[in-house]
Amino acid sequence: MITFLNRSKLRIMFLVFAIFSPVLLSSTYYRSILVIALLYAVVAASWDLTLGYAGVFNFAHLATFGIGSYATCIFALKGVPPLISLIISICVAVIFNFIVAIPIFKLRGVFVALVNCVGLE
Repeated sequence: MITFLNRSKLRIMFLVFAIFSPVLLSSTYYRSILVIALLYAVVAASWDLTLGYAGVFNFAHLATFGIGSYATCIFALKGVPPLISLIISICVAVIFNFIVAIPIFKLRGVFVALVNCVGLE
């Protein structure tokens, strides 16, 4: 079992790795693999929050991730700076979530899953 002391050690180790990873990983291939792995780790952690703690089986969870990624790629291809494209793509994903979530607030039970499936289509 992971205690609080072990968690703090893990956090410190992760922080040291995050700081020194650009120096340790000189190849752009390994850095890109690390970025993708960390990105999917964040998606898995948010899925754990949604399903594990809240108990909500959300089909549209990964659609939000995909819409944000797609918007970031479109803005990057247009020549928008990365930080600004990241902020704009977050806004695009939030707007999509609001559009999908407004009808869901009034539903209960299996109908929530049905509307989530429709939101993905």
